[in-house]
Amino acid sequence: MEQIFNENHVKDQTQVDIVVLGFFEYAKTWWHKVCKNYDQGSPVTSWMDIKTLMRTRFVPPSYRKELLLKLQRLHQGPMCVSEYFKELESQMFRFGIKETNKEKIKRFVNGLRRDIQDQEEFYEYSALQNVSHLPLGLKLI
Repeated sequence: MEQIFNENHVKDQTQVDIVVLGFFEYAKTWWHKVCKNYDQGSPVTSWMDIKTLMRTRFVPPSYRKELLLKLQRLHQGPMCVSEYFKELESQMFRFGIKETNKEKIKRFVNGLRRDIQDQEEFYEYSALQNVSHLPLGLKLI
């Protein structure tokens, strides 16, 4: 939704109207109840607002914990280094993980296969992208 809204320069209130059009069954009932609890109609003014409300109502509290566990358990396994790097970056973005470069590098290196971790220690790096493109990693692609 965000990509569509951004690429088409959709205004905030129009974003809400478009999203609400897609509601049906219980979601539609829920939305009418939410609006009824506010004197001036819609309690939100943008897609980001409505997304926050929907997450609060429909996403169980354990979901974020499950996502974080999935990220913590992510290891290179049979993937090549570049595939593992892409998967790690995708999950961190999807889960909204904010870490320093040092923390990201540590997470990446800890998930590499042991034989690669041992060799990676000889390299100096300051950014996660540099770690994923080391000569050793490129040989494994």
